[in-house]
Amino acid sequence: MSVVEPRPALKDVVSRSALDAYCAEHDVSCKSLGENSFVATWEESGTIVYVRELVSDSVVRAVWIEYPSSASDRGNAIVEQVVPTRKALG
Repeated sequence: MSVVEPRPALKDVVSRSALDAYCAEHDVSCKSLGENSFVATWEESGTIVYVRELVSDSVVRAVWIEYPSSASDRGNAIVEQVVPTRKALG
């Protein structure tokens, strides 16, 4: 008898790989990895960047929001309104 480790679903690998790539390219200050999604945020050259990706077996849905650090209150408010609307579909 042999024991085989279960392979992670492709969507889990894609989410983890994409998050790792963002972390390697940017000084990510906040990140979160879900079962089929991730969030990353960083600040570069006076700009705040927010990225969220939802991955299904055949589709990647992404939100990329950039706004000036000087307008972080307004930018954060937009992110807080947009984020709950991004959900995986059936």
